[in-house]
Amino acid sequence: MVAQARPAITIIPVSESEKANEKLTDDTLFKIIQTVHRDGIVGLGNAVSIEHEDAINAQMCADAEYLRSKNALWHIQGVDTGNVSLSPPVNKALFYRDVYANPWALQVLQYLLGPNPECCFLRSNVCLRGTQRQRVHSDMDFRFPELPFCYTLNTCLVETTVENGATEVWLGTHANTSIEDHIAPNEPFIKPDLPEERRKTVPPIRACLPKGTMVIRDPRLWHAGIPNHTDETRVMLSQMFFAKWYGNRLRLQLPAECKEMIEGWEKEGNVKFQADYIETENFDHLQLDGLDAVTGPAKKDGYVSPNNFPFEGKIQPLISVNEVVVN
Repeated sequence: MVAQARPAITIIPVSESEKANEKLTDDTLFKIIQTVHRDGIVGLGNAVSIEHEDAINAQMCADAEYLRSKNALWHIQGVDTGNVSLSPPVNKALFYRDVYANPWALQVLQYLLGPNPECCFLRSNVCLRGTQRQRVHSDMDFRFPELPFCYTLNTCLVETTVENGATEVWLGTHANTSIEDHIAPNEPFIKPDLPEERRKTVPPIRACLPKGTMVIRDPRLWHAGIPNHTDETRVMLSQMFFAKWYGNRLRLQLPAECKEMIEGWEKEGNVKFQADYIETENFDHLQLDGLDAVTGPAKKDGYVSPNNFPFEGKIQPLISVNEVVVN
């Protein structure tokens, strides 16, 4: 069979009238939802202010250099990949609505996840110069539901190119994957033979994106970080929204100065930020870097996750047909 693949991620622009009305048309909604279900990923073009991206990017690049000078970077899949994770600079001046409560993305999520999706996770993937690619993986390392229950909003703060580490994505792999495709339970990595077999028919593509694009991605989609061969730091924000019925236990840690603003967004966008608000003078986003910052809030009710990242919910997947015992 001849290999077939779309050469790039589908980007569907938000029109000027849709921006003015802060509402997508039914036609645009259909195109976005169809693409997400087909590919597991879609880009919303013209959805984020470039000025806002530039402001956040300047601070995050400075943060990355500061943490590197302190040998305090949290590396993802090893130092040689150049991939690190930082907490964004969460403060009233840089916590922009079009970045963190994007009205067009939230409208789409209402249809994909149901009413009042919950934002429980906010981090970033920062791609420094590297030499080693990541292994193909999914963001879920547990027995996850085999239907949409979570979507990640990714915002690249600079243009992403092949040269500066545009992510490798395997379109459509979200649709029929399960934990059985992973090398072991509680591991994110996909069995090596599966991508090689899929490559014969649907090879991977690179997520090259212009500035101003917000990506909606199913976290079950197979993907891999690719080295940044430039000296320009490539920052991508990652914000995860879970279906309300799913019951994910994670909670964000946010400064109290943002609470009133976020509560206004919640009323406007029919969304919920699962958050604990910390007195602003005691809040330092740089102190949120590391695995403890991700898992810590999930332990609030006494629950301790067995997974690398606690993305499981209180709702457990149904037993598969093959496991049903008939008496």
